[in-house]
Amino acid sequence: MKVLKIVLLVIFIGLSCLLYGCGMVQAIGHLNQGYEYIDQGKPKDATAEFQKVNALDPDNHNLKIRAQAYLDLGDACREQGELDNAITSYQQSRTLSPNHAWVHLCQGKIYQTKGKLDDAITEFHQRMTLEPEEAWAHLDLAGVYHQKGKYEDAITSYQKAIEFGPNYVNAHFSLGNIYIEQGKLDDAISEYQKVIEIDPDNAWAHHNLGLVYWKQDKLDDAISEYQKVIEINPNNADAYASLGGIYYEQGKLDDAISEYQQAVEIGPNHLDANFSLGGIYRKQGKLEDAIATFQQAIQIEVDLINFAPTWINECQGVIYLIQGKLDDAITEFQQALKSNAEDLSIIYNLACVYSLKNEKQTAIEYL
Repeated sequence: MKVLKIVLLVIFIGLSCLLYGCGMVQAIGHLNQGYEYIDQGKPKDATAEFQKVNALDPDNHNLKIRAQAYLDLGDACREQGELDNAITSYQQSRTLSPNHAWVHLCQGKIYQTKGKLDDAITEFHQRMTLEPEEAWAHLDLAGVYHQKGKYEDAITSYQKAIEFGPNYVNAHFSLGNIYIEQGKLDDAISEYQKVIEIDPDNAWAHHNLGLVYWKQDKLDDAISEYQKVIEINPNNADAYASLGGIYYEQGKLDDAISEYQQAVEIGPNHLDANFSLGGIYRKQGKLEDAIATFQQAIQIEVDLINFAPTWINECQGVIYLIQGKLDDAITEFQQALKSNAEDLSIIYNLACVYSLKNEKQTAIEYL
């Protein structure tokens, strides 16, 4: 990209020097120096060079070069995280050269990052008008629609991206994700299988395919997909945890423990693996191991409080239940239930506590 820019700009050197003097040659030199700084990972130095270009051409003798300078300045600001300054530079570039698809793309990405999704959609639509057969233009637009929860618009845009780029893995994968959210599991399977046809070692596609098979109660197929994930990436803690969940459903507790332990070994802060492992220990009567594991889960919750804070209450409730502190357990489970009223695990634990307190009628109400 850098070489192409240099070649195109150098074409103007001779004519610019004749018409406007050496100032234009200097401007091109600053642009090229800016590209060098970008390649060297020095965006601040690049910013300074791009700013010098516009100072050398105050009368807009060459709109193309000035537009390019503002565009490059916007890119440099974006790389430094100066998003508002980047937007200002991109808009100045558009004023000088309105039909530049890259500017719309960059502004759209910034708006998406800032959560201004409607503005991002506007920019991506304008980019698509300029590059109607560019698959990535449709893919970017689909991503924002997906983020807004406008699934039908997202599906249409993903399908358009696939029309112009049949082997775009991201489009097929994202379509599969939407179909899962819509409960269209067979459609999701089809999209994930297409990803795997294009990229056989795509671990995420195998992982999500395993999830769909699990939802369909095709446990052997799900196990096969998760094992494939581990074959591709032996350090994928989620795959081990998912295998643990399936083995637990099948009543293979020792196998489940083995998989959960592997998940925790790889990712000590894997919340689901710790919590599930504690549940199995409790079921097996290994109460000290259960308490230790639930306490580990609580510590993870404290570190990741915004992730699923109700699990702190649930874990603490289970610890109190194991210790026979039934009133304290009830307090924790009821607190957890306030945030997740349909969680069957919490409801079941509350029923167990009331049953142990010989409050049978209350226990029945929870069941």
